[in-house]
Amino acid sequence: MPYVSRRSLLHFLGAAAVAGGGATAAASPASAARPSPRSGDNPVVRENLATGSDAWSVGHRETSGVTVRKPEIQGYASATSVAPGASLDFHLASHREQECTVSVYRVGHYAGAGARHLLTGEPVAVGPRDAPAVSRRTGAVACDWPVSWKLDVPSGWVSGIFLAVFTTEDGFRSFTPFVVREESRGSDVLIVLPFTGYQADNPWPLPPGPAAGDGPLQVSFDRPYAGLGLPAALPQDTALARWVEEAGYDVTYASALDLHEGRVDPARHTAVVVSGREANWSREMRDGLVAAVGAGTRLALLDADGAPGRVRLAPAADGRPARLLSRRPVGLGTGIRLTRRTVPGAGTWPWPDGADAGHPAGHEVRVDEDGRGRLVLRAGSVSGGPAWTLALGEPEHLDAAVSGATGRLFDRMVGERPRRTATTVSA
Repeated sequence: MPYVSRRSLLHFLGAAAVAGGGATAAASPASAARPSPRSGDNPVVRENLATGSDAWSVGHRETSGVTVRKPEIQGYASATSVAPGASLDFHLASHREQECTVSVYRVGHYAGAGARHLLTGEPVAVGPRDAPAVSRRTGAVACDWPVSWKLDVPSGWVSGIFLAVFTTEDGFRSFTPFVVREESRGSDVLIVLPFTGYQADNPWPLPPGPAAGDGPLQVSFDRPYAGLGLPAALPQDTALARWVEEAGYDVTYASALDLHEGRVDPARHTAVVVSGREANWSREMRDGLVAAVGAGTRLALLDADGAPGRVRLAPAADGRPARLLSRRPVGLGTGIRLTRRTVPGAGTWPWPDGADAGHPAGHEVRVDEDGRGRLVLRAGSVSGGPAWTLALGEPEHLDAAVSGATGRLFDRMVGERPRRTATTVSA
């Protein structure tokens, strides 16, 4: 029987309800608590005026989700991000010889639809692929599938979270995410997508679920994501993207590997937001963020409960850089750490009625200042509560108080850029 992860699909955009042969999108009930657009005239605001679409979902046009243990269609991208005007390769495998189409959607608000359909390519031939060998030394599993389809990214595409949707002629569907980055535009907010964490937690070729034991020493980016192809942590990032784009902030996106390889300079932005756990960071990623904070960029960690750890990125067997991730932390104290002091009352100011009256259970904010006016916000779940960003837009954890508090966090970050001399941050 086909595997359709209703939870994964509901989590992905935070608005789709999969039932029968279709999906229905609805606007978030937390909209009233969200801040007004900051300018009304930035690329993201203009992009979200386009017509949205829910045609990405399983059930649309009688499609079915792939079978969890033996997916009928699956694929991976040649990189975690791509720039407008460049190209991205997709490597696909199917359970039999047939044709497949690849559609591309951009995640956003789009008046509650949650995504926008951008293009669907001509059908391409797909078929079974050989099972990849497992490295005896590291346990890494790396696919060597040929390129099935190439995406030439138009120069006018706006930076964002994108989804490639693979649909076979026999009606099965799966996905893989990627980012379109804009290296030259210094937006108010840069959101960093934790693709290192996506792959560190990816059990492919096993089904989704808890990994047995400690897992392999290394994991490869050259493989699909398990199940439907939606990383387990992706809902946090899509919830944040939908919220921040509905709010009208000027935002661009990058993958963690863009920081690692220096393709995106976080110091060009007023604020950098990391929505995933504070873990799975290389030294290059950490150093880039610390340097940006030192230059006056504000930093927000919206799920700050993960234990910091350092990972390493190595080339693939054919020399392509940063395609193998050392999964186990190789040192302690290597996360994002600054010399800082906590601003008095920092955990209460985002909540309109103070910590006791307006602070949702399971959420906490800490605002740190390093003594020179450089601001670091840490917002996360505590005591087993839901992740902060899921509470922005994920259906099971909608929370208007978290939405309002996030607006106040963002307003503080994208206000006047902090001076490099000592300043006071009021609580």
